[in-house]
Amino acid sequence: MVLREQTLAYASLILLGVDTALTGWSPNVVRLYVTAVLMSIGFHYYETVATSLALQWIDKADVPKVFGQLLAAGSAAAVFAFCLVWFFFESFDLGYAWTYMVGGGITLLIGVFCRIAFPRFPSKISQHKYMVLRRRYWLYYALTFLSGARR
Repeated sequence: MVLREQTLAYASLILLGVDTALTGWSPNVVRLYVTAVLMSIGFHYYETVATSLALQWIDKADVPKVFGQLLAAGSAAAVFAFCLVWFFFESFDLGYAWTYMVGGGITLLIGVFCRIAFPRFPSKISQHKYMVLRRRYWLYYALTFLSGARR
């Protein structure tokens, strides 16, 4: 309601990157908790907004195919990132602090690059400025809530 979803996505990605970089340098448990919570907020807002933006920019007929491709690309990127982390741990004996800093720095750079390179995508569909809740989706809402509580 205050920010466009695209702006919120960039801000969330930048928050995720900054707090990931700071997490490795947390000298005490309180600062670790604070950076972990802020990192989590950045991640979860980004994931939610990214899905919403994708639904706005993709034609309805192509949504299942494109979402499958996005899921496959995300999974491949995750495997690649895990392999890189393992490689750098094994080859260069990097500690956790440097690993968090490099990962967060890369995320921060991607967020800043996207903000500069893609300042505003026009939306094909006008987004609602309010939350839509449907009684028939109560089970989905309950399972989503419980899934978040599990984490």
